[in-house]
Amino acid sequence: MVSGLGNLVVKEVKEMARDPKILLSMVLMPLLVFPGMGILLNVSTAAVEESLRG
Repeated sequence: MVSGLGNLVVKEVKEMARDPKILLSMVLMPLLVFPGMGILLNVSTAAVEESLRG
């Protein structure tokens, strides 16, 4: 059963690697989205801390 799952994963990764748009979205989007979310969270946290201080 595990080898069947492994074969399926390998097949899907090979299919995704053939399409450059999918590959680009799998790599580029997380590189843009996660830092953006971190920056927004940092700004939001700083604003809340500042408002609590008075």
